[in-house]
Amino acid sequence: MGKCVYKSIPDSKAEHAYADKKWTVKQVLNHIIDTERILCYRALCFARGEKQLLPAFDENTYVANANLKNTDLSLLCKEFVAVREASILLFQQLGAKELQIKGTTGLGDVTVLSIGYMVCGHALHHAKVIQERYLP
Repeated sequence: MGKCVYKSIPDSKAEHAYADKKWTVKQVLNHIIDTERILCYRALCFARGEKQLLPAFDENTYVANANLKNTDLSLLCKEFVAVREASILLFQQLGAKELQIKGTTGLGDVTVLSIGYMVCGHALHHAKVIQERYLP
């Protein structure tokens, strides 16, 4: 089973936001999970030949509508690991041909391979933000 770098964050910091109108640690982790699911759904759709435009999403609306009050950080960590493992398995079973397929989202055209890079880069970006701004 994989690891969740957020597991080392104390529960006392889970509800911490580094500034007004910024997300809490729990909200950031939930956002990473939501985004990874959406990106992998897009990759799957395009790899299987979907030609329809897949809409953009408003991450702030998703965060606002996520019920995290009774969700602790350890549960979100388990969910992150499960989603990441599913993402890895998805991309491992795709061949070179599928990885080069292009599809269209509300933000423009992307290849399946580029979505894989987005999944990794997005999580790394937020891990860096957490480290620099939430856990100084």
